[in-house]
Amino acid sequence: MLAILSPSLAIDVPPEVKALPVQYEGRVLPFESYAREQILATTGKLQMKGQSPSETVLGWMANPSYASGVEIFSVGYEPLLKEVGLDLKKRKYNLDDLLATRKIMQLASESAQLKQQEGKPTRVQSEAEKLLGKMGSHYALQTNQVPAFIPSRDPDGNWTAMDDTSTIFDSTTAGIHMGVIGLVSAFKAGNTKQMADLAREMTRISKERWNPGQDRLKRYDMEVLYNKLRPIQWGRLLYLIALLLLLGSLVGSTQLLQRTANWIIWGAFTAHLGGLAMRAVIGARAPWSNFYESLVTIVASMVAFGLIFAKGRIKPLVLGGTAFAGYAALLIADNAGLTPGVDTLVPALQSYWLNIHVIIILSGYAVATTAMILGHVSLGLETFKPQDKELYNANAKAIHRSVQMAMLLLFAGTILGGVWAHEAWGRYWGWDPKETWALISWFGYLGIGHARYAGWLNSRGLALASIGVYPLILMTYYGVNYLLSGLHSYAGGESAAVPPLLIGFLVFEAIVVIVGAKGWHTRFNGSGGNGDGKPRGKDKLVTATAAEGDN
Repeated sequence: MLAILSPSLAIDVPPEVKALPVQYEGRVLPFESYAREQILATTGKLQMKGQSPSETVLGWMANPSYASGVEIFSVGYEPLLKEVGLDLKKRKYNLDDLLATRKIMQLASESAQLKQQEGKPTRVQSEAEKLLGKMGSHYALQTNQVPAFIPSRDPDGNWTAMDDTSTIFDSTTAGIHMGVIGLVSAFKAGNTKQMADLAREMTRISKERWNPGQDRLKRYDMEVLYNKLRPIQWGRLLYLIALLLLLGSLVGSTQLLQRTANWIIWGAFTAHLGGLAMRAVIGARAPWSNFYESLVTIVASMVAFGLIFAKGRIKPLVLGGTAFAGYAALLIADNAGLTPGVDTLVPALQSYWLNIHVIIILSGYAVATTAMILGHVSLGLETFKPQDKELYNANAKAIHRSVQMAMLLLFAGTILGGVWAHEAWGRYWGWDPKETWALISWFGYLGIGHARYAGWLNSRGLALASIGVYPLILMTYYGVNYLLSGLHSYAGGESAAVPPLLIGFLVFEAIVVIVGAKGWHTRFNGSGGNGDGKPRGKDKLVTATAAEGDN
């Protein structure tokens, strides 16, 4: 439970070892960052058994036979298990189990060949190819093929791994080679002082040989600090603390707890933004360039909108919903198998439009999330405080504002995305799944805004609509990327499995909308567009903005 609520603080591996520079997949990074990516590539998790990533990977390096026998490979696709003859009763398998059947390699090879020939592999073949990739990553570590410890004298060159002894021709490279061997031996002996001394000296030698220049060295040192501080994880913890204080204010010292929670949310938001800023420095690019970063950015934008809308009597309700969503989304980001590494940008993303289009569209997703959260708050008020019309109307006004901002940002993001598409692919619009669903999402929020203005939705209808349309955002953001095939997708031409958590969320939201649908339409209760008997539309010439005060 503690590992979920707060960042795990590793004490077995000295910080000097975690800061040791290595190269992995063309990027020079601290050993701790490499270890995290190695574990994720193999197991789909960021850490194992509460250990720091460095501790786990050093353990595998120190005992390759243990690493081969540890059951870390999850195979969730039953047809693949049947095809290769693995025990269906086991949930996880070790490398020895998987290497014992050559069928995996055969199926993976067939998948790769079909892709080269622009064919479509079967799901079994694709899953086998993914599994073989995980096996290869783990095997490469055991055989000292990764990471590369010995720097090139060319700052942009490839470093040398421990399995290649042909480069050990001088005292520098030999010193690093022997230092790695000594580091692993000291780890096995539990001698943390020797580990720290060796890592400190290896880091000095590596930086002198690598000689990357001040800018790249600054980025590297920033990543070491980022790993040490873990600002986004601490922000997540602070969101949780603020949420608990706001819940406590329902039964305790209301004003004191609410003021404290407000300051803690601001502290969490500051840590959150600080983490994104550090990632921007590390990558020398916008910090919303992969799926993990985009989710963290959406959460930051959502919290910003929550702080903007947290005014007057609805402030604790908005802050409570914002703190809950911030904590939950960051928890998902860190536990959903997303890659947290600061990746090098692929050529298609090396454009100034990344700094403009992406942040605008992500902000649109964020404020749509805010509208959904406030929709739930509205239904809660209607259920538990039906007599407090002032509070209810103020929350409805905030929902309407959120929907209006979502309309604006989604529209702007979609238009700018078309301009970027013209520069990248020579056309403004091609009905790619991402483009199509972005348009559908905008029409969804445009429909809510129009229905509210026309008096077709009372306050309950507005709340239900903000909840019911939100799955369009999920489909545009997540579904297109992982479930569909297109220029923006990560599915590689195949449909991925829908996460159970997402299924559960959608089912819950459907139940909320169905149960709450009674009385959503203004005509059902004989009132005008406000749901309180005050006329709208033709009965009273008012604009949507002016009418919000009597929501």
